Amino acid sequence: MVPILIVYASHDGQTAKICVRLDAVLRLSGHATLLCQVDRAPETLEPGAYGAALVAGPVRMGKHPQALVAWTRRNAAALQALPNAFISVSLSADRDRPAARREVAKCFARFIRETSFAPGRLASFRGALLYTRYPWTTKLAMKVISRLMQGDTDTSRDYEYTDWNAVEAFTRDFGRQLPAPESAAA
Repeated sequence: MVPILIVYASHDGQTAKICVRLDAVLRLSGHATLLCQVDRAPETLEPGAYGAALVAGPVRMGKHPQALVAWTRRNAAALQALPNAFISVSLSADRDRPAARREVAKCFARFIRETSFAPGRLASFRGALLYTRYPWTTKLAMKVISRLMQGDTDTSRDYEYTDWNAVEAFTRDFGRQLPAPESAAA
């Protein structure tokens, strides 16, 4: 059975948490997977050795992490040859306001432009405001941004906005578009 590669970057842990869920859903449906944080990925990690790839990263200040951008750029051709998806995690995702949708679209476009990787599928999930984990400067900046977005500003607690049902539905749909695990082993 050819495994599915899940490569991600995570600032504060929410993207990692989402990728662990992607991994679990794919495994429950019988797929083999390799879950790998990009800054811990071996130089020899070759996406072409996998049957599919999911690339995921958070957005901070309108950008995805440089390590994820660089890895994806280096491996764009191999990723492009596989069934693939790019998942972006941000506070703007899944918001109904047109400005939030434009912001998500800009982040996708920037990632694609910087990496030369045109994902087969795109998904965007809301992340979390983890005030209790942030250094005070980040906490203050996130509070200001959240206030501007009419969001949560109580810095004494954390807020998780990820729609886990949407994450699981996306993952099941992605997995269904791949060869069935039984036929992949044959």
